[in-house]
Amino acid sequence: MFLVFLAVLGFCLFTGTFLLHLLFRSNPSTLKINENTYANNSILIVAGSGGHTTEILKLVSKLGSHYTPRHYILANTDKISGEKINSLESCLVRADSDSEYHIHHVPRSREVRQSWWTTVLSTAYATVFAFPLVFRIKPGIILCNGPGTCIPVCLAGLVLKIFNMGKPKFYMWRVSVV
Repeated sequence: MFLVFLAVLGFCLFTGTFLLHLLFRSNPSTLKINENTYANNSILIVAGSGGHTTEILKLVSKLGSHYTPRHYILANTDKISGEKINSLESCLVRADSDSEYHIHHVPRSREVRQSWWTTVLSTAYATVFAFPLVFRIKPGIILCNGPGTCIPVCLAGLVLKIFNMGKPKFYMWRVSVV
C-alpha cells in the first residue's frame, strides 16, 4: 500500500511540474524576470557531515574571493560542520574584507542507518525547507559533493533552471568514495 502511495505521489509531482513547465514555456510574458539578477557569483555550498564537509571545504578554501556571498547549507543536526565552516570563513574573511558568508540549516534527508523506505519521506520533508531557501538565494553556482542533503537542493536548483527563474550551474565534486 505504501509503495502505491509513493508511486501516485511521484506521478502527481512529476505531472504537476511538467504542466507548469509547459505553461511557463508557452507564455514567457507571465514571468517578469530581470536578466541581470543572474549575473552573480553567489555560490551555494552543500556541506554533508564528516568527510563530505572536509572535502568541500578544501575546495572552497581554493576558490577566489569573487565568489561571494557564499551560502552554506547543512543538516540541522550537524553541529560539527558549522564549526568547521566558521573556522574556515574566519580565515577567508581576514584575507578579504569584502567576503560574505551565511550558514543555513535544512532537515537531514537521511539519518545514518535509516531505512531506505523512510528515506523517501524524510527527503520529501527536507525538500519542503530547501525549495524556499534556494528560491530566495537564487545562486549562480550550486556546489556539492554527494551528501543526501544535496538532493533537495539540486532539485530546487533544477526547478529554478527549468522555469527560467535562475540559471544556476551545478558542480558535483568528489575526491574519493569511501
